[in-house]
Amino acid sequence: SASCRRSFAASRSRGRSGFNIAFRQRASAPIMPMKLYANTNDYKTQKALIAARYVGLDIEVPKGNSGSSSTDGRIPVLETDQGCIFSSVAIARYISRICRPVGLYGQNLLEGGMIDSWVEFCT
Repeated sequence: SASCRRSFAASRSRGRSGFNIAFRQRASAPIMPMKLYANTNDYKTQKALIAARYVGLDIEVPKGNSGSSSTDGRIPVLETDQGCIFSSVAIARYISRICRPVGLYGQNLLEGGMIDSWVEFCT
C-alpha cells in the first residue's frame, strides 16, 4: 500500500548516514525496487513473496532465476538499496517488519517474539 511505501521511505531516511546534504538528496530519490534472486517455484521463496504482497511491496524477480533448481546449492538473496539479505526466513522477517500497521510481525516486542517462536517451530 502507498502508506507502507511512505513509511518504508521515511524509515530509510532516518538511516545511519545522518542528515548531511548528500543524504538529503538520496532520501528524496525514488525507492529502488527490491530484487529477489531465488527460485520462485520453491515454497521457501513463496514466504517472502506472500509477505511482500501483504505489505504492498513490489519485489522484482530477475529473469533467469525463476526456473533454477532449488537443489543447486543456492539460497535466496534479497537485494535492497541498503544491502543484501539472504535466507528465506530472514527475508520474510525483514519484509514483514517494513510496514508495522499491517501487523505481520506484531505490534510490540512480545508479539514479535511469539511470531519468531512459531516461525522457528515450523521451519
